[in-house]
Amino acid sequence: MAFLEKLLGKKKHVMITICRLDNTEKTSVIDYLVHGEHRQTIPTIGVNVNTINLPKLDLNI
Repeated sequence: MAFLEKLLGKKKHVMITICRLDNTEKTSVIDYLVHGEHRQTIPTIGVNVNTINLPKLDLNI
């Protein structure tokens, strides 16, 4: 099993934090990355966390 993991590579997990001022479209950027299109959003209260699953990479934004 270790041979296959070395051959194919392990799946990596990455966490990205986006910090900006209020009303600067952070949620819109995250939605665009996750869904691939612009969507109408409402103001976020608290924390917004999404995961993008790629073949060898998991991005937690």
